[in-house]
Amino acid sequence: MDDAHTVLGVSSSATRAEIDAAYRDLAARFHPANYPDAGDEERARWAAAMARIDAAYASLNQPSVTAMRPAAGIANGSEGATRPAPAASAAFTPPAAPPQSNAWSAPAPESKDLILALCQLCGPAPAIACTAQHQYAYLFQARTHRRSATMCKRCGRNLLRSAQNRTMIFGWWGVISFFRNCGFVVQNAQHLYALSKLSDPAATTAAAGPGLAAGRPVWLRSGALLAAGLLVAGVAGGLNASKQQSFDWGTGACVAVVSSNQTHTVPCSQTHAGRIVGHAASTSACPRSAESYVNDDSGGVWCIDRDQ
Repeated sequence: MDDAHTVLGVSSSATRAEIDAAYRDLAARFHPANYPDAGDEERARWAAAMARIDAAYASLNQPSVTAMRPAAGIANGSEGATRPAPAASAAFTPPAAPPQSNAWSAPAPESKDLILALCQLCGPAPAIACTAQHQYAYLFQARTHRRSATMCKRCGRNLLRSAQNRTMIFGWWGVISFFRNCGFVVQNAQHLYALSKLSDPAATTAAAGPGLAAGRPVWLRSGALLAAGLLVAGVAGGLNASKQQSFDWGTGACVAVVSSNQTHTVPCSQTHAGRIVGHAASTSACPRSAESYVNDDSGGVWCIDRDQ
C-alpha cells in the first residue's frame, strides 16, 4: 500500500478525506477529459497517469484497507468498507476553480518565497504559465493556434520550440499575417527565455508522467533556417534597391531604361543601356555619337550614346 500512497502523494497514515482530496487534485490535473484539444501522444500519457491514480485510489478504498484507516469523524471502517471504488474509465468533472497547485500563487505577506506551481503536462515543479502560439497564413486569411498551460522547463520548451518552428515556416505568407507573426515569434521567444531561468523539473508525485522531451533548439530547426533565409533575401533586396537608386546625372554617367518613359542613372559596372556623352539645349546640338535623348527639368536634353 505504500506505493499507492506514494502515487497519490499522501502519507501512509492519511485519512480518507485527505486521500479523497489528493485524488480530486490529481484528477483535475491529469484526466485526459480535461484537455479535449490535446494530441494523441499527450492524451495517451495523461490516460496512463490517470490509470495509475485510479488504481491507487481504488486500492486504498478496498475494505481491508479502509477498515484499518481512521476516517475523519467516523469510526474505523464504519463507512470506508462500503465505499465503492471509482471506475478507472469514469470521466472526471474538474472543480469550478482550478487547484491552487496549477497556477502561480502570490506569496504570503510574511513570506518572500513563491509557492512553486506544478506542470500540468507531467507533474513536476517548478513550472510557469506559458502560451505557445503559431499560425498558418494563406495570403488573406490565417489559422491561429494557441496552447496555454502551466509547464515545466522540459515540457514548455517542447511545445514552444515546436510552435516557434511552425510559425516561422507557415506564418509569414500574408500582409497582415506577416506582422502578426512577428508578434508570435517575439512572444514565443519571451516564454522560452522565461523557461530557461527555471531549474530542471523534479518529480513531486509518482503519478507524474515522463514529460515531453525538450527537443532541438529553435535555431537548429527548419523554421529558423527559413526565417534566416528570408532575412538575408530581404537585406540583399534592400541593398540591391539602394544600388539601383539614381546617381547624379552628368557627362560620363551610365543610364538604364526602366520603361518606355522612365530612365535613371546606374553605376557603369552594372548592366546599362548607354552612357551620357553631353548636355545640350536641343537634340540637334548633341554630339553625333548620341542616339538617344532624355529631357531634363531645365528644358535641355541629355545626349546618350547607346554603344557605350
